[in-house]
Parts: sequence; C-alpha cells; structure tokens
Amino acid sequence: MSAIDWEGAFCGEGNNCFRLGTDAEGNSCIAVAGDEAHVLTDSREALAQMIRDIKAGKTDHLLQQPDKRLADARVPPYRRGHGFPVTVPVRLR
Repeated sequence: MSAIDWEGAFCGEGNNCFRLGTDAEGNSCIAVAGDEAHVLTDSREALAQMIRDIKAGKTDHLLQQPDKRLADARVPPYRRGHGFPVTVPVRLR
C-alpha cells in the first residue's frame, strides 16, 4: 500500500475522530484518528458518493438516539409518527 495523504481529522464533541485520505493509486481511505493502521479503502468514486449521500441526509437516521431507532424499527413504516397501536386488556368471565 502506498502512503496515504490524510486530511485533518473530523471530530465530534467528545467523540472519536475520523480521517479521510487518498493514496497515489487512486483509492480513498477512512480511518479512526490515531488508528490509521486499520484503514477502510475504496475507490475515490465511492468516497465521493458517500459524501453526496451524507450531504443529502441519507444517513440522518443514524444520528437519532438509539432507543428512538429501536422504537422506529418495531413500528411498521405506515404507522411511524402515529405512535404505537393502543391495546386494551379484556377480562373474560
């Protein structure tokens, strides 16, 4: 693998930082800052498409709180935003 030209780290407040880079072979690279020995590598076109998708909001659901994502996964898509169906216990005599 050739040397990677890394951009500055992209950091969230109190979170891990990610680094993006490219190499001379035309690959794009993503790694956690400080752990650049473990690199995810793909084409520059794949990196460009990922950036476009992120800008378009296609990953916004990943920013929701984990309990909200789990609740949304349990509700059928046609019911989302309408709450859970109400069930009333019935006592049979």
